[in-house]
Amino acid sequence: MTTAQTIDHLSRQLEDVLDHEEVSGRYKTLGAQLLSQLRKPIQISFVGLPGSGKTGLINMMLNGVCVPSFDGPEVVELVYGPESATCFMQDEETVHREAGVVETAPDMDGPYRVRLEIPDERLLVQSFAEIRLPEAETKQQALLDYAARSSTILIWCSELFEEAEQAIWSDLPEHIKDHGFLALTMADRQMMKGRLTDRIAELEEFVSEEFFGLYPIATLQAISARSEPNAQKSDMWKLSGGEALYDAITRQVSLGRGEDVDRVKVLLEQLDVEPEQAAVPLAGTPVAKSMPKPTDKAPPDAALNKRDALQKSLIRLTKGAEDMLQDVSGLEEGDCNEVLESCLETVRDMSDMLSEAAGNDPSLSELLEEAQEGENMLLLFQLEKDEDAAADAVTLMLQLKKEITAHAQA
Repeated sequence: MTTAQTIDHLSRQLEDVLDHEEVSGRYKTLGAQLLSQLRKPIQISFVGLPGSGKTGLINMMLNGVCVPSFDGPEVVELVYGPESATCFMQDEETVHREAGVVETAPDMDGPYRVRLEIPDERLLVQSFAEIRLPEAETKQQALLDYAARSSTILIWCSELFEEAEQAIWSDLPEHIKDHGFLALTMADRQMMKGRLTDRIAELEEFVSEEFFGLYPIATLQAISARSEPNAQKSDMWKLSGGEALYDAITRQVSLGRGEDVDRVKVLLEQLDVEPEQAAVPLAGTPVAKSMPKPTDKAPPDAALNKRDALQKSLIRLTKGAEDMLQDVSGLEEGDCNEVLESCLETVRDMSDMLSEAAGNDPSLSELLEEAQEGENMLLLFQLEKDEDAAADAVTLMLQLKKEITAHAQA
């Protein structure tokens, strides 16, 4: 079963469950949000100033699909469509539509965007956008806002990524930086000048704080290597940097879809519905940890392991939880995301510590179940992205803290 078929199958099951009258309230809202997210492709956006190699990277990612070099649009999107079509758009409305891939735009009064609809099933799971920033800083902000709002994965394309571009990137929301890549798109040119290694070293500190990763790439060589596969081209695909960037983006897409699948399964379990067998995990999706089997007899140091695990868990939960709860009122969406992600990371760390200790101490198994249940609920809270969800997430952490304190005192 392909990824697209898996997503479609799971979407249909969730839709059937939500149609039942007994599903209401928060679960109904969460289910509707999750269904919408599951059916929406992960958008991968390539952003940069003119001439930074954005179109070439999209052509590399979608080998066999060639993006025309449009002259004029601010944004070029590639999405799935049952038949090839080109839509010229203003203010989110289609103002002109033609069959096939059309390279010449009609006369347009003001800024416009192009949406290419292509019958390629890869676009059911992931869509692509080329976001063309103008040189003038005064005209960049609206496009940057669009990039941050619409993108799941953002690739900044540049030859040198100098200070002006660094300043633009620094102002983007943190949630998009967590899935942001820097592509140095003319690595071959810089290598011939003997500057590539030095430039990567100069950017190392900034990239470590602001990006998920940096990928130097010789784009033309990568496109050539991927379009004509053979042993020699395979080496070129790797040496060009194309393989590393392609694999990194593909992993992020798979993980993102895997998280959506996990959330659907969590919601169905909360509603006492068994996910159907056909809805299998996607390739690259982390598999949930199974409950460790307690041993019949704890080793001599089990009590020490238990105290250590409980103490570490309490420290991990206590750190910042009360402060987050006090600050949760009046948060913006991006801040809510940070709180929710911080809570999920904290509870996952705690679950890992308890899981390691529970194998030697059966008394921790019940607490581990509660921690894993909390982790599942936090996955659902992430869908809401509002103050209530952030407050509920922190409250859940504090409740887990109480449970651990009670176990520690017992």
